[in-house]
Amino acid sequence: MLAGHNRGSSCLLLPLAMLILVATFFSSAAVASDVYLLRFDAVSRQSGCLNVVWHDQAMLLNSTNAPATVRVVGVSEGKPASGAADSFVIPAGSAVSLEDALGRPWLSIARLYVMHLDVPPGIRVASRNEVYINNGCISVQPPRPGALAQVSMPVFTALVPAGVPQVHLGTDLGERPSRTNVGIYNAGSVPAQARIELRRVCDNTVVDVRTVSIAPSATVQVGSLAAGPNLCQSTSQSEWLRYVVVSVDQPSLTFVSNVRETLPNENMGLIPTVDLAMPSSSVQQ
Repeated sequence: MLAGHNRGSSCLLLPLAMLILVATFFSSAAVASDVYLLRFDAVSRQSGCLNVVWHDQAMLLNSTNAPATVRVVGVSEGKPASGAADSFVIPAGSAVSLEDALGRPWLSIARLYVMHLDVPPGIRVASRNEVYINNGCISVQPPRPGALAQVSMPVFTALVPAGVPQVHLGTDLGERPSRTNVGIYNAGSVPAQARIELRRVCDNTVVDVRTVSIAPSATVQVGSLAAGPNLCQSTSQSEWLRYVVVSVDQPSLTFVSNVRETLPNENMGLIPTVDLAMPSSSVQQ
């Protein structure tokens, strides 16, 4: 049985120098009582005064003929400003953005965290990563500019039980070298121990392994796992393929990203830069 498996894939072409690929299990239109969203507001590549900002955005659609109330159950890190609402109503047949519905008290409460929502039947949820450019040399920052691009992000509908391996397929950027980063949310009430294995597909060799401890109700990212050489013990036409297996001894969620910084016009500009893509992944259960 596969829990929280993905229903599709998408890719994004941007004229940026940051290459990133996120491998995870996701649903672009999830319907469930429990919804877990990755939320983040992170600065990545910088050039002079300008910097690239990755920021999440979620949308919810009420497909029923009656108003529906969505409730915030909790977050893994941070807390909203005083007076923040912990629920909102979506009118019948209408869509809302999560940021508009919750308001400014919930904006950027932590750099990376998981938000748990209680979502009634008939509500469809989608999440995405939006890309912005900010000017760090301006002392008084204007309201966030419009997003330059977006790509689908995970919508989790259940926690993965303790000890169940979470498998993320396609955690590579082809034959280009990249850094593999693994995110883990410990939903347990005690510290969690996690084992991360980066494996080569052609011979299933473990090319890098990490163990990490995660505090209760916390989200961490373990960075820079090494993909190792594209050399297999058996003949393969795709020696660059990789996958990640994460085992956590507490209920959890995991996600994987691959990052590469390079010039935007490699190969004489014939191959466009792929900045963010969502390949197929699965969870064993």
